[in-house]
Amino acid sequence: MPTEIIAGKHLPVKTADRAILACVVLVMATLWALPLTKPFKQCCEVQKHRVYPVITLFNLCLLGYAAYKLPSITVNDCFFAIVKLLTSVIEKTEKILLGLAALCGLAITWKLKDRLLMSLGIENPSMVIGEFRDWATCWSMKRFQPIELFIYKVESIPASKFHAPNDLYVEIDLGYNTQVRTRVHTRAGHSCVFKESMQLNFDPFDAEAMLTITVKTQDLVGASVLAQKQLNASQVHKLTKPGVNSRQLDWASTTNARTSIWAETFEELDLIPAGKLYLRFAPVPSEDTSICCCCFPKRANSDGSTALMDDI
Repeated sequence: MPTEIIAGKHLPVKTADRAILACVVLVMATLWALPLTKPFKQCCEVQKHRVYPVITLFNLCLLGYAAYKLPSITVNDCFFAIVKLLTSVIEKTEKILLGLAALCGLAITWKLKDRLLMSLGIENPSMVIGEFRDWATCWSMKRFQPIELFIYKVESIPASKFHAPNDLYVEIDLGYNTQVRTRVHTRAGHSCVFKESMQLNFDPFDAEAMLTITVKTQDLVGASVLAQKQLNASQVHKLTKPGVNSRQLDWASTTNARTSIWAETFEELDLIPAGKLYLRFAPVPSEDTSICCCCFPKRANSDGSTALMDDI
């Protein structure tokens, strides 16, 4: 194989020509980058549409002259090398874009999983798949605490029909809890006094779960949404106030002295698009299971044995 002397060393002609061609390509890249560097950026910033065509023409002439002077490299070889490089870049870019598209599709599917499952007829989709917090805690229920929601009344609810009053009821949806509803108050109209309570499992540190309160009217088939309100975990935690439970509130009576409790302890929330809702949250006291059987009084049987009393 013929050789050339470069820097005092004998190198094959093909290797030396490739090294020279690589230096030429490096010079071409440097010339393309010169208008973006600081010494030339100020004067070439507004003349890029004129500078870059001149640089590109000079680079093509330089590449053609190098291919003409190098004996083992032709213009045809340079052309097919550029085509091979572009083909490789396009193939790699296609694989990367397909991978990114698959990841984006998975992310969108995971984000919209609740709506997709609801469209398939699943009423509470979050109970099927779960969230990251559930997988991280191995589906432990220790992060939940029971709270009680008291619904007093609604006011200024818009009408769904002009010829008939609303048959109002309230629907509550929160995370893994099944949807709970109040009873339907027929021909209630624009305002209704519910005086009902319901207990829910609540995670005060869940920033994604939303408590959705929906005021609906019962139709002949299905129901129509009249107003709605969503509360996040911090808002529910702020509205949770101990001191009043379902035993202290007299649900049946509205004329005794306990009626003042309703006006004093309930919060007023503005519904969307219109209407007002009066509610409050209270923590549910935990049951005391530490009492042993020896603490209960006993009674004597006819045969002389003893047994625990049924009515404490």
